[in-house]
Amino acid sequence: MALNKISTPSLKEVFVNEIENRIISGEFKLGDKLPTERELGELMGVSLTIVKQGISDLENKGFIEVRPRRGLFVADFVSKGSFETLASIMRYNGGKLGNKEIRSFCETRRALDKLAFDLVIERASDSEINGVGQIVENIKKAKDAENITEICKFIIEFYHKLYILSDNIILPLFYYSTAVPQIEMYTKFIDKNGTDLVFDNIVKIYESILARDKDAVYLYIYDAMKMSLEGDTAII
Repeated sequence: MALNKISTPSLKEVFVNEIENRIISGEFKLGDKLPTERELGELMGVSLTIVKQGISDLENKGFIEVRPRRGLFVADFVSKGSFETLASIMRYNGGKLGNKEIRSFCETRRALDKLAFDLVIERASDSEINGVGQIVENIKKAKDAENITEICKFIIEFYHKLYILSDNIILPLFYYSTAVPQIEMYTKFIDKNGTDLVFDNIVKIYESILARDKDAVYLYIYDAMKMSLEGDTAII
């Protein structure tokens, strides 16, 4: 029997999660002034070192603004956050994305996929594009085995590889930084609709890129977003 190791969060993680929860829930509101670092340590029973480390993390995620000589304030995490902020929101929601986050992701992916695949068609060689076919085969094998975890892993690999072939150094970094929420959305879609729709769309996108047919690629990118957001297949 295979069992996973049990891990416990560090004091810093507990501190950060507690502050994040209160901000995401709205208990601590935008612009609210928080207690001083020393007061936070005393209230929450942790050392000043833990508080300072936690505040640094919270500031990097966009939850807190440190104003010199004025103190700690709740920041506008929607405007100043990062993908780490999104991970915190998912943690608060039990590892799930809300409808607004799913819609936002799909809309963003539509725009970025169009840019990435435009560049792949313009810049990648036939042999490089053909090489992605092995990943499509891996998706099919996982699909036939009904292994959703493997399907989602290979889907992420498929898109990430195409983003790399765009020869734009930012696009693959951006895509891979969103792997966790992407997997959550694919899993949710497959749980509801099965694997055929996802796999068929990937095959169409791949074949259109092989044919260097931008119009067809745009159509299938749009279809993917539409299936996720509208009608009986929607996951919102």
